[in-house]
Amino acid sequence: MISEETRSKLFDFAWEMLDRREDKQLIKAVEELNELQDEVLKYLDGRGDRDKLVEEFSDVVVILWQLKLRFDIVRPEIERQIDYKIERTRERLGPLA
Repeated sequence: MISEETRSKLFDFAWEMLDRREDKQLIKAVEELNELQDEVLKYLDGRGDRDKLVEEFSDVVVILWQLKLRFDIVRPEIERQIDYKIERTRERLGPLA
């Protein structure tokens, strides 16, 4: 779980970013997601560096917070989608033995 201090810093930083052009922010989001993808793929083929993976993961968390604010996404919306996706995955997997 994110500490209140970190959450506050993230929130403040995200609000600072809102004055940037939306298209630049969206392009940055795609770049950060691609960098995380690259690190995950490196990890899968044995070339991964956990510290680099954590760094890229953190970049994605920050950009997701910015996008959450940009698109006015509220916690209940996220929780509803998470619940749906978990339930859908459980249905696909079937009962655990």
